[in-house]
Amino acid sequence: MNKTLKKITAVFTSAMMLTSVIAVSAMSVAADDEVETDSYLVAGSSGEIFGTAWDPANHDNEAYSAVQLKTVKNETEWIGDAVSGDNVTFNLTGAGTFTVVYTPDANVNDGAGYTSVTGDIVEAITNFEYTSIYAAGNGEGAYLNGASWTPDAPANKMAEIAPDIWRITFANVGQGFDRQIKFAVDGAWTHNFGAPDFEEGDDMNNHIGEWMDAKYNSSNITFDTDDTCTIVATIDMSAFDFTDKSGAKFKIDIVYDEDIEPSTDGYLVAGSAGEIFGTAWDPTNHDNDMDQVGGLWAKTYTVDQAYSAVQLKTVKNETEAYSAVQLKTVKNETEWIGDAVSGDNVTFNLTGAGTFTVYYDPDPTFNEGAGFTYVTGSIVEEIGDFEYTSIYAVGNGEGAYLNGASWTPDAAANKMTEIEDGIWQITFENVGQGFDRQIKFAVDGAWTHNFGAPDFEEGDEMNNHIGEWMDAKYNSSNITFDTDDTCTIIATLDMTNFDFATKRGAKFKLDVIYDYVTGDVDGDGEVTIDDVTALLEYLAEYEDAEIDRYAADVNGDGKINVLDVTDIQRFLAEIITFD
Repeated sequence: MNKTLKKITAVFTSAMMLTSVIAVSAMSVAADDEVETDSYLVAGSSGEIFGTAWDPANHDNEAYSAVQLKTVKNETEWIGDAVSGDNVTFNLTGAGTFTVVYTPDANVNDGAGYTSVTGDIVEAITNFEYTSIYAAGNGEGAYLNGASWTPDAPANKMAEIAPDIWRITFANVGQGFDRQIKFAVDGAWTHNFGAPDFEEGDDMNNHIGEWMDAKYNSSNITFDTDDTCTIVATIDMSAFDFTDKSGAKFKIDIVYDEDIEPSTDGYLVAGSAGEIFGTAWDPTNHDNDMDQVGGLWAKTYTVDQAYSAVQLKTVKNETEAYSAVQLKTVKNETEWIGDAVSGDNVTFNLTGAGTFTVYYDPDPTFNEGAGFTYVTGSIVEEIGDFEYTSIYAVGNGEGAYLNGASWTPDAAANKMTEIEDGIWQITFENVGQGFDRQIKFAVDGAWTHNFGAPDFEEGDEMNNHIGEWMDAKYNSSNITFDTDDTCTIIATLDMTNFDFATKRGAKFKLDVIYDYVTGDVDGDGEVTIDDVTALLEYLAEYEDAEIDRYAADVNGDGKINVLDVTDIQRFLAEIITFD
């Protein structure tokens, strides 16, 4: 007997806002007059298209689809795409028709076949773009902040502790069975992540503290708590592939209060906003002491207004503060501990009145064993794009250097010029001899965001890298160098590749140009045939060949090559003159 070949097709015509279904049709083709006894319909996320959302019994829709959809067989068996069996997800670009097709291919989805969508208005989704993750589930007691199955509950918005890695902490959670959680993308059920498929006899209770596959649009993650504890839920989206819906990972950590050993170390919060922290960047203000909470350290703050660009760190054990709401944790008043990405200040906005909590996680896999600091709360807003309007050169102002404006971050005379998109420059002329000259770059004329020197290897310093592009480190130490004689200093900062998430990508260059005679390549005070020889030896890469690079660039094109040799020869032949 030949097998039945079935193709069930649903055709939808949608108005511009996807507000109406104009026509629905279905057809089944059987070989050898075999009667098809199964039924297929479409179930999807949009009630405007399908009449009811995700309804496997609505026979107005013979197939399964929407912004997300599947085919439903006999009102019980859900059949998704050909790659992973998950929901078929797509955009509809405007008014028109689209068709949902179920293909009963025995080689796909363990024999279930697959669902696909076609039509001129169908737009495939390739890049998975999102801005936030929320923890949603049952909300007994303090768990999930009492917001039971509310996918966009502000209190359950997770913190992005590193790019595409999100975390939330629930303290003082009591004993409970069948606690459940899922991760809702952008506070909606459209894209959510749940438990993997466990083997028979296995469950989440056997995998607490382990990284597990976070399955797209899966069942709830279910586990028990035996006593009062802290629950930390983390989801890692960094390797998620929307095409096959794989790559996301999650981890549930449970720390029971009885297992916490008192620490001999002390941790406190230091940050930029004196209104919040009492004093700004003070690692000795013990009003900001943190408490041990389930293997972490925590401090909760209440504010009565919005704040922009708050910065902070955790401080372990007292030293001088770093930089500019921003914050860090301080351990024992001496060791400053920043975010999970780069160890820099944790920077965020506070959207209005409310509470937020600063956590320090002593996870040894971050920041060379120091752990990391992060912030959670419904009023916490991550800073995505780094927006700014100006850059100022700031430092010591001896003599004419930095126009005499010593360490004034918004001195008008030291405002840099944007010579190209994202590239800023300033020139200081007639700068005399000086040691330990210092400079930093202050964004928008404030210390909140500033750039300084990279971490030099032992024995190295900026004097060895004059004229070279260097990494401009965010909120770093001063750029320190010497000037040997009267000179011109050109400072350039390139922000074109700066990534605020990692605080990396900015570059700077310091050019120190001493008074010189154009064409006097060997620096003997006059232009002679010896300068031609010296330049040729330099271009031929002779060992120990040294030149004055500024004097050698006689045509001023920023390059040193044979054209400069020719111009010096023409100068000596009195064909041309130098300015």
